[in-house]
Amino acid sequence: MLSKGNFHRLWVPYIPMGSPGLPGIISPMSYGLGWMVHHYRGHQGGEHGGNIDGCSALVFLLPEDDFGAVVLTNANGTSATSAIAYEAADRLLDLGDTDWMKMLSGGGGGATGDVKPETIDTKPIPDTKPSRDLSAFSGTFFHPVYGELDVKMGD
Repeated sequence: MLSKGNFHRLWVPYIPMGSPGLPGIISPMSYGLGWMVHHYRGHQGGEHGGNIDGCSALVFLLPEDDFGAVVLTNANGTSATSAIAYEAADRLLDLGDTDWMKMLSGGGGGATGDVKPETIDTKPIPDTKPSRDLSAFSGTFFHPVYGELDVKMGD
C-alpha cells in the first residue's frame, strides 16, 4: 500500500514546530507527513498523540530500529504517554536511564536536569564578543533534520 520511497517521505521534516526539544535527547520537532518528526537519542523518530475528554493517546515510532509503542491512558492531557513510550524505547534499545515522569512533569532530574524552554536566556551577554572571528562561522553546514544551511557574512 505504501512504497518504501513514500514511507521515507513520511519522516521528512516540512514545518518546524518551534519547540527546543530536550538538548542531547530529543531534537526540535517538525511536522512531517502526519507525524511530528524528530531524533530521539540520535535515532530518527516520529510521534503523534491526541487527547479527548479524559483520555490521552500517543503513537511513538523509531522506524529504523523497528520500534513502536502505542500508549493509551485514562487521563486528559497527561505527559505519562510520552514518559511511558520513551521509557520503553530506552529499555528495549538500551539507550540509557531517565526519570521521564519527573523530567516531563517539570520536576527536573533525569538525564538533563531541569530543562524548561522558558528559562533559557537567549539575550546576548553585555561586554562580550565571540570566541572566534565571525568569518569562522561562514560556510555550508549539514544537519540530518534540517539539511544544508549556507551561512554568509553580511551586515
